[in-house]
Amino acid sequence: CYDEQMRLRIEEEFEVKQVNMGAAGNKLKIGDKIKGICINDGEWVTFTRQYQLIDQLLCVRKDDSVQLKVVDSNGNERTETIEFNNDSYFVTYD
Repeated sequence: CYDEQMRLRIEEEFEVKQVNMGAAGNKLKIGDKIKGICINDGEWVTFTRQYQLIDQLLCVRKDDSVQLKVVDSNGNERTETIEFNNDSYFVTYD
């Protein structure tokens, strides 16, 4: 894809390939595409590159509420709220 100045613009999609039990286990489905994120009623962040999504997910802490803007395989958009309220969702280091 190219921008207005005909420079190459890289856009990546984030499609769910596998769903494990956990915080998002019953919220996301295989084939869903994640388009945006909002943490704790902050500002919505939309992204087109993988590192942008990873940067946002690294900010999630225990007891955070995360909203994801998701588009399913039929093109229907929805918002899923995921509560990160369980210690098992996080890796702890001693």
